[in-house]
Amino acid sequence: MTRTSIQQSMGRKRTEWPITDVAYFSASHKYVSAYRADGASLILTDTLQELEADFGALFIRTHRGTLAARHLVEGIEHNQAHTAYLLRLKGLDEPVPLARREVPRVRELIRELAA
Repeated sequence: MTRTSIQQSMGRKRTEWPITDVAYFSASHKYVSAYRADGASLILTDTLQELEADFGALFIRTHRGTLAARHLVEGIEHNQAHTAYLLRLKGLDEPVPLARREVPRVRELIRELAA
């Protein structure tokens, strides 16, 4: 069965989002958080690898700890010191991290989206 949503359970409260609402996933320490463009977030029990396996067609790895929604990819930029790449996503104020080794794949995706 193909997953179409993610969920967070805290006690008796369960929150579920359609996967199409997620702008990006970010892993930090033992947790993965899902973020929407409106700033809302969920903490998940899934690993980034599990999410990539389940939703890899919809998300692209941009950094070892980040998966971004392919359809929201807008462009690549540098930080102010020009020491790191960042990825702009449509509808988000802040860019997400972009590893140097992922830049070619992301540039190819941007070309595909523009076509």
